[in-house]
Amino acid sequence: MSEQRRLAVIVVRNDSSTPQPNMAEVMDLVLFSPSSIARYFKESAEDYFQLARVDFFGPYDVTLPMAPSSRDVGIEAARNAAVGAGVDLGPYDGTVVFAFPGTGYDGGAYGSAAFLPATSDFTFFCHEVGHVLGLDHSYGIFTTGADWIDNNQPDYFPVYGDPYDLMSSATFGDANPTTARPAADVPAAHPSWGSAPPHIARALLHHQKPAALEDKGRVVHVSESQDVTTTLYPVGTATDGKPELVVFHPTGEDGAGHGRVYVEYRQPFDHNAYSRWDEGLADTDQPGARDRCGVIVHTIVDQPGVTPGPVVWYAGRIVFPTPDTDVAVDTPLGQVHVGVTQEFGQTTRPGFVRVRVRRHSAPSVTVRTTSMDTTSVIRTERRPHPGWEWAGDFTWETRETVRETTYTPVTVGIGGTSPIDAESSVVVSWFVGGTQVFGPSPSIPLTLPDGRVVTLEATLHPTTRVLTLSNHPADGDIDVSVVARASAADGSGEVFATSAYSVQARTSGWGSDWDRFMDFWYRITHPVPRERIGPPDPGDPLARFDPLAEVARQQLERVREAYAELVRVSPAVSENVRSVMADQERMLQPQRLRSVDVQRRVG
Repeated sequence: MSEQRRLAVIVVRNDSSTPQPNMAEVMDLVLFSPSSIARYFKESAEDYFQLARVDFFGPYDVTLPMAPSSRDVGIEAARNAAVGAGVDLGPYDGTVVFAFPGTGYDGGAYGSAAFLPATSDFTFFCHEVGHVLGLDHSYGIFTTGADWIDNNQPDYFPVYGDPYDLMSSATFGDANPTTARPAADVPAAHPSWGSAPPHIARALLHHQKPAALEDKGRVVHVSESQDVTTTLYPVGTATDGKPELVVFHPTGEDGAGHGRVYVEYRQPFDHNAYSRWDEGLADTDQPGARDRCGVIVHTIVDQPGVTPGPVVWYAGRIVFPTPDTDVAVDTPLGQVHVGVTQEFGQTTRPGFVRVRVRRHSAPSVTVRTTSMDTTSVIRTERRPHPGWEWAGDFTWETRETVRETTYTPVTVGIGGTSPIDAESSVVVSWFVGGTQVFGPSPSIPLTLPDGRVVTLEATLHPTTRVLTLSNHPADGDIDVSVVARASAADGSGEVFATSAYSVQARTSGWGSDWDRFMDFWYRITHPVPRERIGPPDPGDPLARFDPLAEVARQQLERVREAYAELVRVSPAVSENVRSVMADQERMLQPQRLRSVDVQRRVG
C-alpha cells in the first residue's frame, strides 16, 4: 500500500529586477535529476509516496508584502497567480511554491502547501515537502531551533533535536549530518541547492507512516515478553529479508504508542546506493560528533506542554568502536536497555549488527586479548646436537622477544542512562600489576615478586579504552595481572575483569637448519606419499600404468623438496648428509623397487 500524491509546483518571482526563474532547473530539482526531491523520498521512504502527478506552473511575477511576511501570504499569492493564468488547482492535494529569490521571507509548510524561497537549501526543501506529504517534526536534544523571539535571550526547545532525521532540519540537535548532492545536479546559480539531508529516521517513518516499512518487510516487532536478538541492517539497504527497524512494545503500551522503543542502524556504504543520504553522518574518526554513525534509539513520548501529543523522541545511540555496547533509555513506561552483541562493540563500520532490547541487563565487563610477538636473534653459535653428531654442527640461537598484547574491553549493563548526545557514559580504567594506567602512552614501572624492576610501554585509546602493552626484552620474563574496572560515569555499577601480561623475553633453541634437517629426516622415515588427484602423469597413452613407480616418484619428490630446503638454509649440514640423499635417490628408483618386489614374491 502506498499514498498517491498529486502536486502542483508553482514558480514565482517576487522581485522583477532579478533574472527570470529557470523552469528546467526547478523541474530537475523536484523531479528529474538523479538526486531530486522526488528521488530522495523514493529512496528514503521506500517508494511509499507515489507522485502520481506533478505539474509545473509559471514563472509568474507576484507582489508580496515586505519581508518577512507570513508563508501563507506567499502561498496565496502564488495560487492566485496560477488561477489567474487559467490553472485549475482542484485536482491537486498539495502545492509547492518556489519563490525567486524569496530572500528574507518566511519559508516553510502551511497545511498541505509549502512556500520555499529559492535561496534556501535542498535539505530545507526536503524537510518542508516532508510536511506536505504528512510528516511531522522529530524531537530530542534541546536547541534554539524553535526560538522565534528576537530578544537576545536564547530559548531552548526539544523540537528539531534529532541528529539523525530529516524532520529535525535544520538544527538537527546542533549536529550537521548533511551531505552534498552530486555537483552535476546543482545549478551554478544556486549553490545552496547542493546540501542534502540524512535519511528520514526509520522510527519517525514507521510511527507516522507505518505501511511504508511494514509493507516492505523492513520491521521486526518484539514484545516485552520476548528475549530475542535481531540482525539489523543499515537504513537504505532496501532488500527483502533484511530488516532496518526493531520495534519494542513494552507491556502497557497504548494505541498511541507511548513507551514504544525504536532501534535502527545508520551507516552508509559505497555498495549500498540508497544509504548515500547518510554520507554526511560522522564516521569513526570523528569522536565527539553528535551525529556519528551507529545504532540509534528513539522512543514515543508526549510532546512537552501538549497532552496528549505523542512524538518521536531521539533517546540515545551506540557508536562504533566503543566499549559501551548498550544504552539505557527512559520511557514513559520505565527504563529499557538496548544493546548490541559483544562482538560488534569494538568493531569499525560493521555491515550489520545484532541488537537486543530488554528491561534489564546484568552489569559485566569482558576483556578480549590478542598478542603479536617480534622475535630477534641476538647471538648464535655452532654446536653438535646430542645423538646427531654424525650430521655435523647446527645453529644454537639466543633470542629476544617483544610481545605486544592488546586488551579490548566490552561492557554491558553499566552505562546508566546515556545523555542523548553522549557517545558513551561508561568509564573503563586499567590496572597493570596493581598500577593504574594514566595518559595515552605511558611507561609503567613495576616491581615484580622477585624484586626486579621492569617497565612496560602502554598505549590507551581515549575513546575505545583499548589498552596495548609491550615489554623491554632486557627486563627478562614478565608475568603480571591486567585488570579492567568499568563503571557508570558516577561510579555506580562497578565491575571488574582480570587478564594477564606474560612474556618469555629471552629464550634459546636450535635454529632453522635443525628444523629443516628434521623435516628431511622425517620424510625419509615416514614415506607417506602425498595424495595425488586425477589420472597418471601424461605420457604414452598406451603405456601400462605402474602403481609402484608412481609411489616411488611421489616419495622421491617429497625427499628432494626437503633436501632442497636444507641446502638453502644450511649448505654445511646438507653436505654432511649428501650420502643419505644419494641412498634415497638409489633406493627409490623404479627399477630398484620392482627388483625388490619380485624377490619378495619369489621368496
